[in-house]
Amino acid sequence: MRTCSHNSSTIRAARRALAALALASLLLPVAAFADNVLAGVPIERRSLEYRAGRHEVAGQIGMTLGDPYARNFMPGIRYDWHLYDWLSVGANLQVGIPVATSMSEEIEQLVSAKNDAFIMETSRLRFLVGGHASVVPMSGKMVIFGGVFNADLHFDFTVGMVGVGTNGDRLDSSASVVVGPGVGLRFFLSRVLALTVDYQELFLKRSLSVNRDSQARG
Repeated sequence: MRTCSHNSSTIRAARRALAALALASLLLPVAAFADNVLAGVPIERRSLEYRAGRHEVAGQIGMTLGDPYARNFMPGIRYDWHLYDWLSVGANLQVGIPVATSMSEEIEQLVSAKNDAFIMETSRLRFLVGGHASVVPMSGKMVIFGGVFNADLHFDFTVGMVGVGTNGDRLDSSASVVVGPGVGLRFFLSRVLALTVDYQELFLKRSLSVNRDSQARG
């Protein structure tokens, strides 16, 4: 009886070992397959390219900042040809609509109170025409006010010409080269409609105003 008991225990142990080996042999190929299932698959799939190969025409409403005497509203139009999803080139045309600042109005009132009526002669931007290149380093989905929008961050560099005018006859009208960088966000409302907010830092040469002795002030 003892011999039979010992043999049955040995048989049960052998069966358990065989079952364990069989389970291990099944698990190893599955694990190896799981490790390689994503091999060769691109990191990003089914990405919607909103820009590549497209021509973009957009209306612009701009405004200059930091002008001491005459602020310029700059409506215009912009064109972009998106060579790739991350690179575009284009051109823009804007016209200037000057509006006197509170500083120039105060100066005119103070001088007119002591002397004859005084109108401060200042320069203003008549037009801006230029070409630009734009790079998109980052794009994706953005949540704003509870809505989800496809958006991108882009950087611009502009080279062009700006026409400088005046509201008098002591400053000369001129044209000046303008260059500068810019940054902006583009929100895609649909596949064919987008809203863009841009900031540009443009550098140009002009006289801002003249004093009572007709001397230009830069």
